[in-house]
Amino acid sequence: MRSRLGGPAFVLALIALFVALSEGAVAAGIVPLAKHALTAGTATNALKLGGKTPTQIKASLRGPQGIQGAAGPAGPAGPAGPTANVGFQFVSGESGFDSSSPKSATATCPAGKRAVSWSFNIQLSSSANPAAAPGVVGITPIDFDAASGKLPGAYTVTAETSGFYPDAWKLFAYATCATS
Repeated sequence: MRSRLGGPAFVLALIALFVALSEGAVAAGIVPLAKHALTAGTATNALKLGGKTPTQIKASLRGPQGIQGAAGPAGPAGPAGPTANVGFQFVSGESGFDSSSPKSATATCPAGKRAVSWSFNIQLSSSANPAAAPGVVGITPIDFDAASGKLPGAYTVTAETSGFYPDAWKLFAYATCATS
């Protein structure tokens, strides 16, 4: 008896069977490689040219800085600013003119102004007993807060004699006030 193994339909069926069986094997080998490709980083030398990163290449292309060029033309003048008005005002205070001691005098700035400087003067009627002549013993700022930057609104100056001084004398206090 003779067997028929080799007809074209049979050969075609064998090829289809072989392809179907081998593709699963190929796919089984490719899938793990594809998963690895998704998680793997780019090769370190793939981002470099001649062993240098793009930043290093850019920096190496720059030469030394040249000399500074000439200044350009001046621009147009801007508008005039507002006129400053600090409103300086000189004020004074004085004591009585007699031989009593101690004495005080206060120089007070008007409303809306604060003292930016102070001074004093003692007027003597004679130079008898200069060792006991009056001298300043205190200068006190009034309505002053250093922590907040608030300047004094006034200054009080106090003076006294240092012994027997029989003649009349007078104390003056001065302040320069500015708009606050």
